[in-house]
Amino acid sequence: MKVRQKGRGLAVSTAMLAAAVLFNACSIKDEKEVLPETSSPVQQQTQAVNKVSSSDQKGRLQQEQSNRGEQSKESQQPHSSEQVDKVYNLKDYVGTWVDQDYNEAFYDDCENAVDIRVTGDKTGSIYFFLDGPSGRVTDSEVAIKLSGNKANFWFDDSDSEGKGRGILTLEKDKIKIELKLESGNEELRSVYDQVRTFVRDPYQGIEEKDPIALMKSYAKNHPELQGLTFQYDENVEWTEGRNKVKVMIGVDSQGEQKKRYTVNVLTGNIVEQPAD
Repeated sequence: MKVRQKGRGLAVSTAMLAAAVLFNACSIKDEKEVLPETSSPVQQQTQAVNKVSSSDQKGRLQQEQSNRGEQSKESQQPHSSEQVDKVYNLKDYVGTWVDQDYNEAFYDDCENAVDIRVTGDKTGSIYFFLDGPSGRVTDSEVAIKLSGNKANFWFDDSDSEGKGRGILTLEKDKIKIELKLESGNEELRSVYDQVRTFVRDPYQGIEEKDPIALMKSYAKNHPELQGLTFQYDENVEWTEGRNKVKVMIGVDSQGEQKKRYTVNVLTGNIVEQPAD
């Protein structure tokens, strides 16, 4: 009997142990079912990317670009009525303004610039200087009279055959010029087919090179230039309205001009020009 009771107790103990193990297993299973599956941030990103189709990615990219465009527009909007109502003084804009896109930093021998001159508080003139790949496109002057921050004017230049109405707009640290041309050569039209923005110095951060040093270095590889001394060409026809493209001439020991070059002090580009 004692043996049977001991065996029975062992059986009961075994049964209770099995039940406890089964209960714990069920508890663990339930916990697994209840707790969310976790993964690292990198795994989550990878899984998310894998679920996005190529078309969805393209759509998201387009939307992101659109959002950036809207944010850019918003950042350009005035943030106070003071900015909207501010009237700028024409006298603060006297001097040379250079097209921040079309300039010698990107074109070796081209520049689009204007000079603002004043004759009164709201009156003055704009001098246009446009040098393209083929040479001087326009060198002309128009009179202006401001109304608020804008001035309407008539552009008429015989050299470029350009005629049309123009609008000058003064803004903070920049000016904008729009030409609605009725006629004009192809080069003038191609430049002014959109509103041009002019700033004081579009070359900030670009170190200017010494044109005389550039010519001396250039002459070392051109035997025909040996014995020539290089100096600036003071001819106003070449230098008026130009800032970063210098005209250099090579003279012999007798002081006679033998060569003429344009030297871009931003890019270092040197181009030979007709000597006469």
